[in-house]
Amino acid sequence: MSTTSRKRIASFPAALAAIESGFERTGERSYSGYVFDPRQPERTFAVELLVDGYPVALTRADLARPDLGSTTAGDTCHGFRFVLDLPLEPETIVEARIANLGTPVGSPITAATQPTADPGPGAIRWNGGLRFSGWLAATADGGDDRATVSVDGQLVTEVRPSGWVRTDPESEDSPPARALDFHVPQRFADGRLHRLAVTGPDGAGLAGCPLPFLAFPQGFAQALTGDGAGEISRAEFLDRLIPMSLPFSSYRDWSARFPLPAAPVEPVSVGVIAVGSGEMEDTLDSLEAQTLAGWVAASLSPTDAAFGFDIPEARAFLAGDAAQCELFVFAAAGTRLAADALQRIAAALLPVEHAQVAYTDVETVAADGSSWPVFFPAFDYDRLLEQGYCCLFFAIRRAALESALDTGASDPSRLFNSVHDGGPDPEAVLHLPGTLATLPDLDLAAAGETLARASRAHLARRTIAAEVVAGAGSIFPAARVRRNPEPGMATVVIATRNRAEPLRRCLASIEAAVAAASARVVVVDNASTDPAAREHLAGLASEVTVLRLDEIRSMAAVANIGVTAADTGLVCLLGDQVEALDDDWLQELAGRAADPDVGAVGPLLLAPQGMVASAGIVLGPDFAAAPAFADRTEGDPGHGDLLRVAHQQSGLAASCMLVRRADWIQVGGMDETSFPARFASLDLCLKLRALGRRIVITPHARLLDHRPDELPSTLGRPADVRLERELANLRARWGETLAADPFYSPLLSLDGAPFAALAWPPRPTDARTLGVVEAGPIPPGF
Repeated sequence: MSTTSRKRIASFPAALAAIESGFERTGERSYSGYVFDPRQPERTFAVELLVDGYPVALTRADLARPDLGSTTAGDTCHGFRFVLDLPLEPETIVEARIANLGTPVGSPITAATQPTADPGPGAIRWNGGLRFSGWLAATADGGDDRATVSVDGQLVTEVRPSGWVRTDPESEDSPPARALDFHVPQRFADGRLHRLAVTGPDGAGLAGCPLPFLAFPQGFAQALTGDGAGEISRAEFLDRLIPMSLPFSSYRDWSARFPLPAAPVEPVSVGVIAVGSGEMEDTLDSLEAQTLAGWVAASLSPTDAAFGFDIPEARAFLAGDAAQCELFVFAAAGTRLAADALQRIAAALLPVEHAQVAYTDVETVAADGSSWPVFFPAFDYDRLLEQGYCCLFFAIRRAALESALDTGASDPSRLFNSVHDGGPDPEAVLHLPGTLATLPDLDLAAAGETLARASRAHLARRTIAAEVVAGAGSIFPAARVRRNPEPGMATVVIATRNRAEPLRRCLASIEAAVAAASARVVVVDNASTDPAAREHLAGLASEVTVLRLDEIRSMAAVANIGVTAADTGLVCLLGDQVEALDDDWLQELAGRAADPDVGAVGPLLLAPQGMVASAGIVLGPDFAAAPAFADRTEGDPGHGDLLRVAHQQSGLAASCMLVRRADWIQVGGMDETSFPARFASLDLCLKLRALGRRIVITPHARLLDHRPDELPSTLGRPADVRLERELANLRARWGETLAADPFYSPLLSLDGAPFAALAWPPRPTDARTLGVVEAGPIPPGF
């Protein structure tokens, strides 16, 4: 009997021959593609990215790619995406392969390849809790652009996009798309896993879907109560990382769900003084409903100035009907007070002996009669001068009021800022989070003139030379304070590496501003190797000083080298990707720093295609930080008109910040060891705040940032050990400040887009002063 043996040929290589794939550059630092086996569409491949033949990253091809079509690609979840830490040299070869097999995915490309123009129908991401955001491709014919939202296969709602965003945050060349930002109904905050799907108007699913999410009705901590101290600790940490939120349109339901805690009744008499020509009946009706019985009110005769009052009438009221009053509340006539407003203000202000004035959050009324809250920070001196935000409804002690009247103060703005005639005194001001008053309609133009006059008088008392003119606000009055710095006081320090064209563009755009300020320019070349970059640096004009580094140094180290090389009192750190939009920006920054209490000043940074890149840094999101108003378009006034006036923030973006060199030296400059890359500028700002310095953002200086700084998020991103280490160091050193940013309300959400939603639940609403910033220790080797 004979037998025939036959070698079995595996089918795997044959299957590989049928694999379909693609690979493309989709942004300045991002590369995307897909890989799938049409014979086995349920199969998922691991893909590695190679740079000049060297593997640098690994991922799974499991992202949605609706453009593949479900007939051959199953659920179409066969896409992948890589984002590199740094841009590559143009001649660098970039390729993708199936991991462990070496099978090419698509074709190799160079880093100079132009990004693709079609990013797909849209994308969606979970922001924590019940909030989602993303983008939707604009329809070709300008027709209906609604997106359909489903949860667990059931239709939930339809949403319309508002505003514009870039489809790829890493690329300034990525096409614009319509922004999506929405919440799903509260019933899905049930502690169970749900899956959300969003489809565009053509029925195509958005990238990232189906998107799993988990939300608890009152946060993880309460959901896990009783599971042990260790689990509660973990839950509280998750609550910080995955905050919940509600849209501002749910304000009424939200405020009913989270009423302010009851305030103790104080046996005190409060004098209420209404100013202006508004409707007094509304104010009197709300006073009649007060839980504090001991009040007496007066409506002072208006003057020609908005909210102006007659000083002799005010004195007569203090000496007569209000002779027994220790506290006085000023309000625009027509203001409606919450029923417990006087009781709450008295209970907060009276026990704090050093506090002289107190203000609360307010509501404004839209044209359709709906109420919208405006949540304020702890005391912000710069915003006081340019907006008088805290002067429309506030309380003041008798002694401070009498002293202000002695200086001739005859309007609320001058009354309030007179407390600071000897210099800003943050401890003298108390902020009560929570809306206790609804403002009447305001004549913003007239109120702006009054505010400008009050700020001018205050600065004159401080012997500060400044020009103050009325500005244009959208819901609050506005003014602009301009100080003229001494010429030759500033050095602009620009760090660069292998970027000839961006540096050329940057230097050309700032030339006029540098000349107007008689400033110096120092370019720190971080060991460039590109011949074009080296040639450009060699050809720079003699008025530009070039410092060449022999080896690549960290961002923090390069900044320290640049500041050390400067010999002026002020130093402006500028990224080579930044482009000036006017010739006055440097004078504006230096003028703000003329006040010795100011530690750092930053401009309003705009991204290409008309978006805001950063208006300062907000602490808290992801128990870390996030740029303020990066979800807004240019011209948006921002929450409470913040983008119309100079104001304080806890930190500034590294792309542009002006500092006083002496302060830099005093705090030790940037920390090259703990924060070599991403958090160095924020750490520096917090160290300056610990000295008592103010960190100021001014929208009167605007610059274009072609590569906006991205603060890393801990949610939904691949781990990066270097960034994780910096984040751990940030939390160790500044954890207490991260948990309670004084310039951000505890009633606002800690989602990735600050000022965009209501916190669910609110954080503690105790009355607060600006407080002292204290650094914690970072253990060696942490």
